[in-house]
Amino acid sequence: MPDHIASWSPVRAAVERLPLCSDRQRMFIIALTVIAGAVYTGYHAFASVPVAAWDWLQISGLATFCLTLYAMGGLRGALFDCVERLVGRGVAAATDDQHRDLKNWIATQADLWGKASSLLVALIMLAVSVVAYIQEPSALRIALGVTLTGLGYVAGGYLGQMSCYGRLSAHFQAQSVTIRVNPWHSDGLGGLKPVADFYWSQMVFSTVPMIFLLAWLWAFPSFPSRADPTVSRYQEWVDPYIALLFVALLFQVLGFLAPLLSFRTHMVAEKRRWRRRIDAELARNTKARSEAFENGDVEQLTQADVALETLNENYKTIEAMPSWPVNRSILGKIALRNLLPVLTLFKAVMQPGLTILQTITPVITAIGGTT
Repeated sequence: MPDHIASWSPVRAAVERLPLCSDRQRMFIIALTVIAGAVYTGYHAFASVPVAAWDWLQISGLATFCLTLYAMGGLRGALFDCVERLVGRGVAAATDDQHRDLKNWIATQADLWGKASSLLVALIMLAVSVVAYIQEPSALRIALGVTLTGLGYVAGGYLGQMSCYGRLSAHFQAQSVTIRVNPWHSDGLGGLKPVADFYWSQMVFSTVPMIFLLAWLWAFPSFPSRADPTVSRYQEWVDPYIALLFVALLFQVLGFLAPLLSFRTHMVAEKRRWRRRIDAELARNTKARSEAFENGDVEQLTQADVALETLNENYKTIEAMPSWPVNRSILGKIALRNLLPVLTLFKAVMQPGLTILQTITPVITAIGGTT
């Protein structure tokens, strides 16, 4: 939940009263989902329903939900491990009390974001179900819509927490914890590699549902309707899945790209600070060396030369410090990973425009021919 909304006491009080799925409840829901999927497949197998006629959208959706929900259960522990590593490295300058208060603050904010996101995702899933089933409603479809809304509420809690974890830099600032990037750290990222490790794993978790949505958007035409083979039997899910793919990309931005940008701000500021320090040291060394040369002080000149060599090495190290808390190769992989979803959304957005253009082109041509 954004800070300006969280500050509205009536809204915050209402959100705080919402339930949030615990780890035990999470495993119970996963078990129930697995049992439901097993009963569904067992019934179809016992009834000798052809495999091609099974509802593979529902089966794969339940499997994706279980996999994602199981993986996201360990995110808070992974984040706290990241914070502890940063404090242990001295990159996050925090006392024991600040460290404890920081973890409590993050947990409180994550629960608040999770509750707000639970409600938001549940409403989105409800709207998606209405759009998909409104034309041919039935008791079974209503039950499926209610189930999807409930599962969306559960998954939304973890998505909201993931988005809150993406504000780690802001959490440091809220608790007056200073980030001190070290250009000489052996991890090559100024000591911020734990940040890169955590957000990379978080992005991998959030990629699972996006892959599911993307795969089905391309696979829908391969499942023709029995009534009309020219139309997919899942045609009613095309538009809702496009909307959900956009939401999945949005959570990827909140959970990965946004925190990278915030930590990049720290790294750029720290690089400037180190540059000012090394420039001042070089200026003093240059002045001392010039005075030693003019005075003919060989011993002082030798000391200045040795110090200059050390300063030059430090200067190169500072200049080589990256401005992003991830390697360029990882950034390239991220760009490639998100290229296909972006192109899919672009195609979905452009398709209506192309259809309209193809419709009006003959009209424009005919009008032009009569003038």
